[in-house]
Amino acid sequence: YGDTFHEYWSTRSGPVELDWLVIACNQPRLWNGLTGTEFTGPIIVEYRCDDVPGGVKFTRTLRNPARPKPPTPDMLARIDAEAEAALAAIKRNVEAM
Repeated sequence: YGDTFHEYWSTRSGPVELDWLVIACNQPRLWNGLTGTEFTGPIIVEYRCDDVPGGVKFTRTLRNPARPKPPTPDMLARIDAEAEAALAAIKRNVEAM
């Protein structure tokens, strides 16, 4: 607990820099982080790695409990597309090692 990491997000209104604090950790399977901005309130992320036949399943769950309304279907589609591209890049880099 207490570790920090920095992340850059690209949004439609411009880049956002986030400073995260690790609030829960069960290495190597689970990490929870906390950050926030003035316009979003607190953001909680969970990274989970679970064994599955033939490998490991990686799940990233992002919660924004103070968000005044749920994301639109268009927003969810963009988030999913960005996550798919990012995970494909991570996979390529790991497999190239």
